[in-house]
Amino acid sequence: MKHARTVRTHGFTLIEIAIVLFIVGLVAGVVIGGKAMLRNSQLRAVTGEVQKFASITNSFVEKYGSLPGDLSNATAYWGTAVHCPGDNTEGSTDDTTCNGNSDGRVASSTASTEHYRFWQHLSAAGFFTGRWSGVTGGAANDYTSLIGTNVPGSKLNNAGYTVFFRP
Repeated sequence: MKHARTVRTHGFTLIEIAIVLFIVGLVAGVVIGGKAMLRNSQLRAVTGEVQKFASITNSFVEKYGSLPGDLSNATAYWGTAVHCPGDNTEGSTDDTTCNGNSDGRVASSTASTEHYRFWQHLSAAGFFTGRWSGVTGGAANDYTSLIGTNVPGSKLNNAGYTVFFRP
């Protein structure tokens, strides 16, 4: 007598489908959770950067008696950039800079780029690393911030910092 043998030829059992769905859900959860953890880490880093900038700005004010960028005798410390004053489209690649107007605020206008000189003064004074042009990213009346050129970058992708006075 021959034994009848059943051969399964098609389909999955409910248990197999449940196992596959569980694994897919687990992988998706890990990926989404990992992205959230990375984003939270970046946001914590930004908070740390802002606190660092506040601290070094306070240290600069204690040492020089003025806000960086607004310092009226900055050229006495670090030398005069070739295009001072006036032409704010030609930056310097060394520590030379232009003076601010010492009005107690870091402002910007077509005749002044104190908000870009802010980073340049911090760097020249040794409070912050990097080389900043101290000028706009385009024409004289342009206020274009170029990450890594006239403003520092952030831990967030494609983000940077600039400073403006708000009355």
